Amino acid sequence: MSGLALGDLLFQQRRPSDLLGWSVYDVFLENYMAHFPLDQILVLYTNELATGTMSTMRKVEKFLGVAPHSYDEEKAVLVFNSRECYHWHCAKSRNEIREARSRERDPMLDATPFGQASARLVRFFRPHMQRLIKWAAAGKIAPVPDSWKSTYA
Repeated sequence: MSGLALGDLLFQQRRPSDLLGWSVYDVFLENYMAHFPLDQILVLYTNELATGTMSTMRKVEKFLGVAPHSYDEEKAVLVFNSRECYHWHCAKSRNEIREARSRERDPMLDATPFGQASARLVRFFRPHMQRLIKWAAAGKIAPVPDSWKSTYA
């Protein structure tokens, strides 16, 4: 793995509005793996934090080699950045979050503008996600969520 040149990383950091670029995690991980041993890299997924907040925090503490912290359990299970408010000051309990609408058919096949945009995003991210899936299968990073495998395979 060659990693990115420092200039490339600095260029990406100076473009904070480039949301897609910041979401191409394989590029950043490749650079980290080029400079750090795998045992110094911890890959976690948002769903882990959402479904197992305390166990995820314990995993991070263990990885960092720090003593377990005494978290306020009521705050630890709050949901941040929900559909209703994408900001850190908008904490809600899980029962306050409305569920995403379920669809009988795959939204990727939907002819609506949303469905078309979703399909384009999947096509854009597919090669990057496939790299993550490959690295997970090789044991280089934590296993990816199953939904990623079915969406990006």
